[in-house]
Amino acid sequence: MVLALILEAKAIAMAAHNSGGIVIAQVERIAARGSLKPQDVQVPGILVDCIVVAEKPEYHHQTYSEHYHPAFSGELRVPPAVIPSMPMSLEKIIARRADMSRFQIP
Repeated sequence: MVLALILEAKAIAMAAHNSGGIVIAQVERIAARGSLKPQDVQVPGILVDCIVVAEKPEYHHQTYSEHYHPAFSGELRVPPAVIPSMPMSLEKIIARRADMSRFQIP
């Protein structure tokens, strides 16, 4: 399983499972038993109630605008010089201010 960010997938699955909810996992393919490294499994099968196999890449967005990009998951390193500069906008100003607030001591 390759994800841009793991975040709370296991905690959410545990919460849904333990409160009587249904946990549905969307996967690209079913792996043979024992073919995955345990470290690569983020949500244990014991928590999953249903599996949906969606083989088409367009069903597996990594972000809102990307289907898959290896740089988001750390498989590929992109030099900063290749990344296009963000045009000046409200979003950029907000992002700059948020970044600068990291360095202010409360």
